[in-house]
Amino acid sequence: MNKKERHEVPSYTGIVPLHVLADWNCMRRALIACIHGNLIALETVLKDIALEGVDEIGCLGDMVGFGPDIIECVDLVREKCAWSLGGDHDIKLFEPISPDASHRLQKVRQREIAMLKPQNNSDAQILERWAWLQSLQPKKADRNTLFVHGSPRDPQHEFLLEDDFLIFNNAQNIKACEVFNFSESVCFCAHTGQPGMVYKGDEWIRPNGLENWRGQIDPSPKVIVNVGSVGQPRDHDIRSCYVIWDDVQRHVTFHRIPYDIEAAIKRFQRVPELDKRFADRLKIGV
Repeated sequence: MNKKERHEVPSYTGIVPLHVLADWNCMRRALIACIHGNLIALETVLKDIALEGVDEIGCLGDMVGFGPDIIECVDLVREKCAWSLGGDHDIKLFEPISPDASHRLQKVRQREIAMLKPQNNSDAQILERWAWLQSLQPKKADRNTLFVHGSPRDPQHEFLLEDDFLIFNNAQNIKACEVFNFSESVCFCAHTGQPGMVYKGDEWIRPNGLENWRGQIDPSPKVIVNVGSVGQPRDHDIRSCYVIWDDVQRHVTFHRIPYDIEAAIKRFQRVPELDKRFADRLKIGV
């Protein structure tokens, strides 16, 4: 079965959530992030992951923000992922809306809180969803691997960009040095929507610069891997992105998955609180 045919399989078979595992012997993990309420993209990615035979799926956060289908995306992550981090958009649900935020982001946050926050007569499902979101943290560590939403230095907010790791900047770039001050050998992050990987003291490697989109992780130097975005790619590639991490073979594989962007845009356009820009940028990947 080729890759094109595999996208037509309409099921989520093959996923083994953590809560049904008897122990912690996972070898291959699919890592998703930055869904941002884009349900069509998330469903397409999960169908692809189901065909990969992974041991579990982890989410690095940002299920909400920018997109129309936040409830459906949160519920699908809860159902299909063994664990999730809280992204900055998820965690901000529980913080006062900043007056410094742009008007369009304030409208998004107000809509999301109105949809997700329990009221006096809310049912158990709404209460459980809100409590689960409130419990999320921006980082976790396991099997000599660190998982963060933003960066090791600031797990919630900091962006790690390709320009931060330009060689001619490294001697004077405190950020490029300090972000590697973690004890694990590899760190997975998200937040920017720009997938890639970087070794300490080296330059950023884009996924298309890797042979067959797969990077072999050397166990000696530390490495940071950005898993990209499911619902809001920002690297001028409009396809969704996720990675599979094999921590025994020590290789990470980037997967770029096309989805029905026009159908997703129509869903965005039905929500008056969402700025036109949020839908338009799906077409150009920025």
